Amino acid sequence: MPDLLDQNGLQIKTLSEITAELKTAMRGIYGEDISIEQDDPDGQLIGIFAQAGIDIRELVQDLVSSMDPDQAEGVILDQRAAINGVVRKAGTFTLINEDITIDRALNLAGLDADATNINGSGYTVQDDVGNSFILLQSESFSEAGTFTRQFRSQLIGKVLVSPNTVTTPVTVIPGVVSLNNPAAALTIGVDEESDSSLRVRRATMMATGSKGFIDSIEAALRAINEVSEAVVDENTGDVADAKGTPPHSIWAIVEGGDPQEIGQVIYARRPSGCGMRGQQTVTVPRTLERLFTAHFDRPNYENLYLKFSLGIRGGGIFDGNWVKAQIVENVSFRLGAGAFSDVITAFIIKLNADYFVTDLAISINGADWLEHIPSNSPQNKFLLDVSRIEIINEEEDE
Repeated sequence: MPDLLDQNGLQIKTLSEITAELKTAMRGIYGEDISIEQDDPDGQLIGIFAQAGIDIRELVQDLVSSMDPDQAEGVILDQRAAINGVVRKAGTFTLINEDITIDRALNLAGLDADATNINGSGYTVQDDVGNSFILLQSESFSEAGTFTRQFRSQLIGKVLVSPNTVTTPVTVIPGVVSLNNPAAALTIGVDEESDSSLRVRRATMMATGSKGFIDSIEAALRAINEVSEAVVDENTGDVADAKGTPPHSIWAIVEGGDPQEIGQVIYARRPSGCGMRGQQTVTVPRTLERLFTAHFDRPNYENLYLKFSLGIRGGGIFDGNWVKAQIVENVSFRLGAGAFSDVITAFIIKLNADYFVTDLAISINGADWLEHIPSNSPQNKFLLDVSRIEIINEEEDE
């Protein structure tokens, strides 16, 4: 097929088609008896040209695909979402208190004005698993003693800290006798919003102006800072439905976000006379000193187990811990949605085109393995964790 960009989209030549065209051209120049097998110099040259040709075409294909917000990634997705007024939710840093014991007067450099800069530098310490923390503000100590100061994680995101583990100096300063964090983190950081979550939130935000109040409530809830997901279910019947929602009521399930802001959205957008379901309650002030009580729920998390065999075509080894971490970080299941094994398989292959995956199965108990697990409630959400992922190494797929 020819390279073509028209009203039907982009189509590009395949590697085999490019190779065949180059071979035909070479025979036209040097004659039909030219030796262009793969182990011949001219054949190898054709292979180089063909690969360069397919690389350029695939780059153009990626560029065209990135025009679609549902396919864009990274900074390109940020640009596409910004057209609709949707900005990726930034991550935050983990903060800890650190006891610094010194035996003399000394100075320690902190982040100061670079407190929110991931590339900022200053006096740095480390915990027993390798997480680094940087002094927030520069300090000039005039005497020996033990002083408590705040440190910020070097990386943005969720960094879990146990008491008495941040004890190793990365920056060596004479006079610093010992270091210790007597307690867990003051504030645990939040990961930057993932591409998949941003796509979902953008799509939902587009429904804000719709006439359906359910979509409108969902979109407004998702727009709240630190809300990662929200689902609003509705029972329009005259009796409680199979999910337990009372008649003529809504059921909002919200992951993350400030309860007061959630209550304000429900108050502002709930139709008059519509009931609410939920164990979480928030009191919202009204005019003339009246009050409104909003009801909603938080997600019920259900552990998901995963096992599969993984190999590399052509041979080689892979970092299983890295693969597990990438799956946990990037594969997520929506509130009330089932878990599908093929979604995970597709993501693993996307990590490396040479990966091959077999026997991938999921489970909610680590014993009964399936390809698809449905969700039995809008409140449920499946969660993956590296501790519940098993990878079996394999030889090259035949």
